[in-house]
Amino acid sequence: MTHKSVIFQVPLAFGVATLMAIAAGGQTLAARHSSASQSGVTLPPAYIMTDLKPLPGMDNSQALCINNAGQIVGFCGMDYLFFPNKTHPLLYSNGKIKDLGLLPGFAQGSASWINNQGVIGGKMDRAGADGKGASGKPFILYKMPKSARSKLIAHTTFLWRNGTMTAIPMLKPYTGSLIFSLNDRGQAAGQVETGEYEHRPAIVTGSQVTLLPLPKGFKVGQAAGINNHGVVTFNTATFPEGKSRAYVIENGKTTYLGTTGGKETHGYGINDKGEVVGTADTLQKTKAGMVITHGFIWDKKNGMRDIGSLGGVACEAMAINNMSQIVGQSQLPVTLTPSPNANGPDDLDYLTPHAFLWQNGHIYDLNTLAISKPAGWRLECATSINDHGVIVGWGHIGKGMHGFMLTPVRQAMRERRAKPN
Repeated sequence: MTHKSVIFQVPLAFGVATLMAIAAGGQTLAARHSSASQSGVTLPPAYIMTDLKPLPGMDNSQALCINNAGQIVGFCGMDYLFFPNKTHPLLYSNGKIKDLGLLPGFAQGSASWINNQGVIGGKMDRAGADGKGASGKPFILYKMPKSARSKLIAHTTFLWRNGTMTAIPMLKPYTGSLIFSLNDRGQAAGQVETGEYEHRPAIVTGSQVTLLPLPKGFKVGQAAGINNHGVVTFNTATFPEGKSRAYVIENGKTTYLGTTGGKETHGYGINDKGEVVGTADTLQKTKAGMVITHGFIWDKKNGMRDIGSLGGVACEAMAINNMSQIVGQSQLPVTLTPSPNANGPDDLDYLTPHAFLWQNGHIYDLNTLAISKPAGWRLECATSINDHGVIVGWGHIGKGMHGFMLTPVRQAMRERRAKPN
């Protein structure tokens, strides 16, 4: 299936205000690093922020992945009861935003992954958050006859390559598939549905499906990440309890990642060095009995290490680059003081995640590192970081949700000098 893309201009180029922020930030950063170097302290980078706005006529967007060429994928849509609705998959590239469109018969879609060759993976849904299908009428799969349900899946996976979108067909005997990661060799990691309420972690290469072995006692699982050496991090879960455990499989050998003391772990990302990041239960609980979770990093030599949090109840490490920089989201310490960017009286800061960066053993709130962040913005989740240290994710501005890009000041200055006058 080929879909003709629609292109809109998006202001990604650095303007006068941004250059002034770069200059001021660069001077401040230089002074800070000079002072820090004398005391032997390594400071985190400062960032220039770019608002990755949605398409005209839509009010929210999210950026989900960035490759080393600076191409970004995600989606935009309309808010519906606090959920994105009627979403379209997007590509931000060379200062432009491109609507990748929808496959016939599907109501919404999102682009979740892009590799360094520019191949995009994502999914399509038959119904939006409002429960309506492409025709505008309610689409309720479970009310359909079983014979119809077997022919009309609720979602499908797609690949987009060189302007052409192709649905990955249901691979018999499986009933559906989802992609969560895509490496530069064209291997897609995700899950295939093997029956009702059952899915298996798998690697999909073209029309070939390789099921990953599940440990004894587990019936469901999903592959969350795959690196360029074909090493996969995957998660299993008990049903219906949903208790999760994280693993790595390399050359057919499965390794349990262990814990940081608690019961559950969940892996999200893996880099080419085989380092895995995710979230893990700790032994700590709140007064109300909630388990406190922290981000983790795992490697063969050191096993699982707790990278901490920003002080709140929950923390998730979402992605790691080949420089071992980690990004994700974390709640803040409990406080009864409303956030300066609060959307309402119930929007307390500790309930809302903040995007974070972890490097060299330290975790930082990205809201404090973005020197050009406009007033009213709150960076809530960092979803991806490339090998140049450029970060993407999403946050809130007023009552709307937008994607963002954070470019390290020094990288921004290099890009500006490289552009012709």
